[in-house]
Amino acid sequence: MNNYYQDCVRVYFAFYEQKFGRKPQPSGAEFTALKSIIKKIEKLTIDADIQLNKEVVTKSLQKFFNMAYTDGWISNHFNLFNLSKQFDIIVSKSIKKPNTNLTLKDYANSHKAWEELKSNTQN
Repeated sequence: MNNYYQDCVRVYFAFYEQKFGRKPQPSGAEFTALKSIIKKIEKLTIDADIQLNKEVVTKSLQKFFNMAYTDGWISNHFNLFNLSKQFDIIVSKSIKKPNTNLTLKDYANSHKAWEELKSNTQN
């Protein structure tokens, strides 16, 4: 995580500023919550047999923030504590579609599918 932690902090600040029109004012304890979110994303990535790197983690974090923001309550209470506590709910809602039983691993695999699609369209 040390290799890309600062990149993740920048993703958070940029997202927050874009959505709320100001820079966030997180406490030191909230950065612990960000580390927790990153660790959960890393676990999903590893569980899906996807190579862990800065690009995958930062894109996943951006996707996570976008998913969280679509939830009315979370967007009104958007802070790193809430995002960390609601991680599984946010991810589950994002992959849940009618008549499917997708898992958190499916969320991580969506990155693998995205990479394959990107690779196929570039050839």
